[in-house]
Amino acid sequence: MDDETRAALDELKKAGIKLNNNHLREIVELVEEISGRDGFSAREIISGPKIQAAMINQKLNGPQKLDRIKDILLEQRYPTAVKAKKAFADEIRRLKLDVKIKITPTPFFEDNLLAVEFKYRQPDELREIIRSLEKLTKVDVVANALQTAEDYC
Repeated sequence: MDDETRAALDELKKAGIKLNNNHLREIVELVEEISGRDGFSAREIISGPKIQAAMINQKLNGPQKLDRIKDILLEQRYPTAVKAKKAFADEIRRLKLDVKIKITPTPFFEDNLLAVEFKYRQPDELREIIRSLEKLTKVDVVANALQTAEDYC
């Protein structure tokens, strides 16, 4: 890690953001990847308006600020994947699936596989979940999410 990156991380610490080793590694990796691709220094990236707004947001505590900053960096590093993730969440929300169902795509939408997780206690609950899951057969949520993300690029 160079001095520029250390200085940028010091700015985060001054904003009350505590970085454990995992957070530190993740932030440094994202900043270095953005820096290498876009030609900005680490300090320029951390000084960007979205990150600065998150750092000074009085409504957020340290962990919330860190989550927001990671989201901003992920959006800068992987703009299409972030848009696809949002489009996927919107698509799932539109299906109005049973609240007991959790649908997760593979990371970065590497393929069209979905993980489906649900919990139930009674057979009636399971029957309702199965009826709700039938909605997934009518739409390709991964393809739609990727297409939506590409349309925005």
